[in-house]
Amino acid sequence: MKTNNENVDKLAGDILADITTSSMTTFQKVKAVHNYLVQTSVYEHSGGGWNFDYVSSYDGDVVILAEEMLSTKKGVCYNFAAVFMILTRRIGLDSYMMSGYIDYNGGQSSHYWNIIRINGVEYLIDTQADWRNSDGGPTRYTNFGLTNTPKYHYDNKEGTYAAFNNFERYPEG
Repeated sequence: MKTNNENVDKLAGDILADITTSSMTTFQKVKAVHNYLVQTSVYEHSGGGWNFDYVSSYDGDVVILAEEMLSTKKGVCYNFAAVFMILTRRIGLDSYMMSGYIDYNGGQSSHYWNIIRINGVEYLIDTQADWRNSDGGPTRYTNFGLTNTPKYHYDNKEGTYAAFNNFERYPEG
């Protein structure tokens, strides 16, 4: 799925051409997108504040957030989430941005992350948190493919969204 922003679509296509192949499984492609963001990005505020809870379409804000980070390799949680959403949609996945709160340093902080849906199962992926956890060292997958852990909270009509790590058990193929 393309965004209809020529610059973002070109940058996304170039990145995916560099980090994925047609022979890769869905899992391998998602992991490659995760690794790309964790290994090539820098956590640095580059734009204005944003306020949206659940993003399921390419509105102008998501494209702007992604373009900022794709162009500069710098951003904060909402930039990481926007790029991840755009790249994983380009490989054919249902991918969304979520906002809510994360348990952090003994308290809670507002935060943005992603949800992808594969075969009806939703998986949480937080590339910005994994960037922080990797701290320039080997890539960590602390927040990759979670399904049921209380670390993340999304307060909506259905209650609190939460997750637990089992994405690596997702059947590849």
